[in-house]
Amino acid sequence: MNTKHYTYRVTWSPEDGEHVGLCTELPSLGWLAKTPEAALKGIQK
Repeated sequence: MNTKHYTYRVTWSPEDGEHVGLCTELPSLGWLAKTPEAALKGIQK
């Protein structure tokens, strides 16, 4: 799987108190992290 073929977004989740990484093409996936950079790396992984 080539992660460069997907669209990613990182947003703040007030409910979780962390940043969440999201993938447009895979809406059921998410990755919570303390920093936006970590959320992006996590969802791409």
